[in-house]
Amino acid sequence: MEFAGCITSPHATPLPSCSPRGPSPEKTSAEKRKKFAHIESAVIDANTGHVLDYETMSKYCELCSYKKKTLSKEKYEEWYAGHVSECHINYEGSSGGMEAAAAVILWGRSLSHNMRYTTFISDGDSSAFLAVNKMHNNVGPYGKDHPVTKEE
Repeated sequence: MEFAGCITSPHATPLPSCSPRGPSPEKTSAEKRKKFAHIESAVIDANTGHVLDYETMSKYCELCSYKKKTLSKEKYEEWYAGHVSECHINYEGSSGGMEAAAAVILWGRSLSHNMRYTTFISDGDSSAFLAVNKMHNNVGPYGKDHPVTKEE
C-alpha cells in the first residue's frame, strides 16, 4: 500500500500516545529543536488523518537524572545495569538531529508494515526529508524506482 505521509514537529515532552500537533507560532521549529530533550514524530496518512506509525526520541531520562544525583558512581552504575533496558534515552546527539533520526526510523520500518510512504509533508526544515532520501546509499528508503517527494 502506498501512502502520502507527514512527520510532525517536535514536542516539548513525550506523550503517552501520538498527538499530531504542529509547532506553536511563537517560535520556529528550528528554534524549538535546539532545546528539546524529547520529540515525538508521526507518519500520518494525508488523506484520512490516521496515524500510521510514530516514534518518540529522547535524550533525557528523569529517573537516570535523579539516580545520578542521589547515588554514588559505583551504585549508579550497578543500578543502571538493571535499568538500561527500560531507560527512556534512545538518542544521543544534537536536539536538531532528532527529527531526522526519527524520520529515518519511521521510513526504514515502513515496508515491515507493508506500506510505502510516497510524500513527505513537513514544515520548511528539510533535514528530515534529506535524511530519508540519503537512506540506502542515497537512493532513499525504497530505491530509485520509488522516490519520496516533499511537500510543504
